[in-house]
Amino acid sequence: ETSHADLVLPDLKAASSAELLQLIAAGASEHVSAGAEFLYDELVRKERRTPSGIGGGVAILHLQSSELGEPFIMFSRLSERIEFNSADDKPVDLVLLLLSPESDGPLHLCRLAQLSRTLRNEKLCADLRNARGEDSIRALLDTPEDWQLAA
Repeated sequence: ETSHADLVLPDLKAASSAELLQLIAAGASEHVSAGAEFLYDELVRKERRTPSGIGGGVAILHLQSSELGEPFIMFSRLSERIEFNSADDKPVDLVLLLLSPESDGPLHLCRLAQLSRTLRNEKLCADLRNARGEDSIRALLDTPEDWQLAA
């Protein structure tokens, strides 16, 4: 199964991690069956337990819930890096959100592993940072060669 971004925000402006989570929850809620408040509360709860900053300026937020009907992937590039409690203590500017229905079971973890491998590819992350806009970002994320390079 190839994952692709359902929503790409190429120039998201957030001053803090709390504001970032609010913006991501609001953006995602327009495309999924769960509301913004529910998504925000769940993301905050999950972030407190397990911070999503994987290092290299990347954060991968993920949530599995019975409130969700379909898998959903959202990629955001921030206009400025923000502190995000990352594994390497570096600020974050590339943020991926993965939402899956509870019924997807282990498929959620498979998607998460694939996305995590992809976003650990330093060349791809550099290209995502330099991409001109949404179409360029989508092309990078959806190119099979880039997925395979990261594996």
